[in-house]
Parts: sequence; structure tokens; C-alpha cells
Amino acid sequence: MNKPTPKLYKSFEPDLIDIAYRAGDFIKLQLTKLDEIAVEIKDDDTPVTIVDKRVNAFVIDLLTQRFLKGDSFSSLPIRLVGEENVDEALSSSQKDLGSDFVIYVDPIDGTKSFIHHREKGEWCVLLSVSYQGLPVAGVCYIPLHDECYFASSGNGAFKIPKRHADPISISCSPLPLSSSVLLRSSTRTNSFDDTFTKHFKFSSVKLVSSFGIKACYIAEGRLSSTCYLNACCSYWDSCGVQCILEEAGGVIVDLGTLKSKTYCGQSTLNPNMLLVASSSVA
Repeated sequence: MNKPTPKLYKSFEPDLIDIAYRAGDFIKLQLTKLDEIAVEIKDDDTPVTIVDKRVNAFVIDLLTQRFLKGDSFSSLPIRLVGEENVDEALSSSQKDLGSDFVIYVDPIDGTKSFIHHREKGEWCVLLSVSYQGLPVAGVCYIPLHDECYFASSGNGAFKIPKRHADPISISCSPLPLSSSVLLRSSTRTNSFDDTFTKHFKFSSVKLVSSFGIKACYIAEGRLSSTCYLNACCSYWDSCGVQCILEEAGGVIVDLGTLKSKTYCGQSTLNPNMLLVASSSVA
């Protein structure tokens, strides 16, 4: 296989965007059918709902039809890894996740907010593509706000403010910390967050649940947001929005290596804390 080009990476965008929209519609349809959403606690002590599982299966099926069985991408070595079928996906192949193309699915990023405060809209659908461990395409769709962020490597970062609207180019806000808003999780706290907040002087702090939404807010300079720390996430949380953020002029840095985050190995867990920021902060 020849070295992939930005043109190839961009060819992923239309299908990923369409599938993200379809997933968002599917979630909203499920909400109209369910009087109560059953919640389970997974082995990693995070919650999962019946909607997460149904959307994961729905998206994996669409990705299979478009990318594994369709003519356009059939020649590419592509693996599909969804948050709710990760054990099956990893056990079916022992290859390093950094060896080929991998499409990651986070059916509902911000599950805790989806469970307890879903009307606030702080949850989203995340789709990501990596190649040899590097993030090369990503889509973040926020169903209740009908906002879609997307990017592919070498092609810029964009936002579709409403479905069928023209995409607009986005970029990070080049502000110093003293003029910046620090984004923190509204559902999870840790001592490092507290220390970081006290040590650096931010203009204010805003709480947002979803990793993907926080990263996209930084990517478009929304609310002058420029920085976020995360101590517990997986590849499907960070891979796609890293591509969006990097194309917008930002970074996701692995604080264990002090380098840009990569997606290799046979585990989908990000072992170290991540700094998500505009380049002016990093």
C-alpha cells in the first residue's frame, strides 16, 4: 500500500459525517421509545446504558457496510473498534492498533451527562480514524445542538453549525492563560485538576461533561476556551477530536511522554493524563 495522502484522509469525511448524523437521529428516536433508561456499571467502573449499546451496534453496522464491504475502501486494511464491543474487536485480532487503519466509535461521549442531564446536550457521537497510530480523521456530532465538527489530516478543521448548512473553518483562540477559560469535567474531579487550577491564573472555569465537546470548544476558540486536562479516557474519546484540534492549531499532549498522543499497542486506554490545549497554551 502506498503512503496515504490528505486526499485519502478527506475521503473518509462524507461517510463519517453522515453516519454521525444517523447515529444522533437514532439516539433521539430511542429516547422517544424508552420510558426509563436502564444503566449498568462496566468493569472499569463507568456507566453504560441500553442506548449506548444499541447505538454502538447501529454505527458498527453502518461502518461495516460503508468501509469494509463498500467498493471505495475495500482495499484498505481497516479495523472497527467500538467502545461497547471493544473486547470482541480486540480479541478478533492481536495486531497492534498502530499497524493499520482503525476506526473508533464512541456512541455516546458524556454518558453520565446523558443519564442525569441529557436535556443540557453535553453529550455527543464521536467517530475517529487513525493510521499507524496517528489520528487522521474525526467527527464530533452534538445531537441536541445539531452541531457537527470534523477534520482530516492536512485538510483543516470545520464546523457545520446546523445540518445542511455550509461548513465553516475553525481555529483555536491564541489567548494567554490569564484571558482564557479553563474547561473542567462537570461529572468527574481529581486533585491534579484542583492543583492546576490554583497554580495557573485563568480568567474563569467552565464545567462541561463530554471530552469531545470540550476539545471542540477549544478547537473553535469558543468562550475563549484554551485548556483542559483529562486523567481517564480511552482512544475513542480522544483520537478523532485530536485530529480536529490539531487541524485547528491545537494539541493533545501525553503528559507521560510530553509528546503528541499516539494510538498504538493492544489496549485502548490512555494510560497518562492528557493536556488538551491551543498551541498558545501548550
